[in-house]
Amino acid sequence: MTHLSPTAAPTIDPAAVASGSFASLPHWGCIDAEGPEAEAFLQAQLTSDVAAIAPDGIGLGGHCTPKGRLFSTFVLARSAAGFRLLTSRDNLADAAKRLSMYVLRSKLKIHDRGDAFEVLGAYGEAAAQAIADLGLEAPAAGRVAWREDACVLGLAPVTANGTTVRRWMLAGPAGWAADVAAMLGKRLVRVPADVDRWLEVLSGVPRVTAATREAWVPQMINYELVEGVGFRKGCYPGQEVVARTQYLGKLKRRMFAARLATRPADEAAWAPGAPVQAGDAEVGSVVLSAPDPAGGVALLVEYRMQAAGDAALRVAGQPLEPAELPYDVPEPAAPAN
Repeated sequence: MTHLSPTAAPTIDPAAVASGSFASLPHWGCIDAEGPEAEAFLQAQLTSDVAAIAPDGIGLGGHCTPKGRLFSTFVLARSAAGFRLLTSRDNLADAAKRLSMYVLRSKLKIHDRGDAFEVLGAYGEAAAQAIADLGLEAPAAGRVAWREDACVLGLAPVTANGTTVRRWMLAGPAGWAADVAAMLGKRLVRVPADVDRWLEVLSGVPRVTAATREAWVPQMINYELVEGVGFRKGCYPGQEVVARTQYLGKLKRRMFAARLATRPADEAAWAPGAPVQAGDAEVGSVVLSAPDPAGGVALLVEYRMQAAGDAALRVAGQPLEPAELPYDVPEPAAPAN
């Protein structure tokens, strides 16, 4: 499959995205956890309640270090054989390796699909019919449809420029994905992978990359607010730290949406992991970022909540302009006595 660079920034027409478009997503990769004990294994390893995912459902989940820091985050899709885990391509091999360390005698296999699998995104009203015309199902948000070794995930729609944009993620063998891309190209507008990154920022759902692994406890990036953490399930690596953060009022940082008015030429200055500064002090970091079709950069950033009143927050030397998340961020709780 021809990869479109996720760092390119061509002009994006939001109207074309909303009416019907698709993209190759080289920044996403696949891991398959297959075997009779796949559910039990992931339930004991990930932050979310994996067992509660419906037979045709999808969910989120993070894999923490013993110190409660997120090493990787996943979009999970239940399959007949177990689960497909979609994660940042740049963190794929290390995420699979870390999961494999814990398998021991559990009856499952962790398969890093690497370059053998590709991921596509499809967006807008026309995309559902285009997917159906291929003989595939375009499932509702929160659901997955399978066809042999390929799947279509229905993601939550996002609001972009006042328009609701429906989203799907398609993942399967590289040859299959190349054929699907060619057929979708006859029905939908092909857009760069930056569109997916932009819509992901608008969704407010964080994704850990190679640059940001072990940087955050889940609540620092609102992971419990997007149902990425289950507090009524059993133990998992780092669970004590995550629970203590939740219940003892120790959370001092949160993730917020923001934007930069202009796009700095040096992408590293606003890429995931880049610093958020208040005056001369570093008070946080970039979680996700993407070129904004309106100009500038769309961002998810985490920082110390009290820092917002200290001085103007900046990324890449520019002031952060506040933007809206699709959910409310609670005020910090008072410490327990």
